[in-house]
Amino acid sequence: GAAIARGLSGAGADVVLHARTVQASQAVSTEIAGSGQKVWSLARDLAGPNAGRDLVQEAERLTGGLDILVINASVQINAALGGAEPEDVDLQIEVNLKSTLERLQACLPRM
Repeated sequence: GAAIARGLSGAGADVVLHARTVQASQAVSTEIAGSGQKVWSLARDLAGPNAGRDLVQEAERLTGGLDILVINASVQINAALGGAEPEDVDLQIEVNLKSTLERLQACLPRM
């Protein structure tokens, strides 16, 4: 995600960074701001109802509109298939599938 954000800002795009905590994106945010591009950092947990949609709405509110959506957030289960805990599978589905669909659905009407 950081390399993509740097590349987009280097090409002249203002960017909205997302991480679970603002601290996680602080170094990249500072770097991009130093280059003269606008940058916003949003902290959101993408596991949960409407988390993806809410993230897109906040980004649109801050920027006035989105032109590009990069979907890079994911959760990986570090266990063999038979050893995966149900709550880990639920988290993976929430972040990797549901939140991805929510972000896409929130952006499609305007892109």
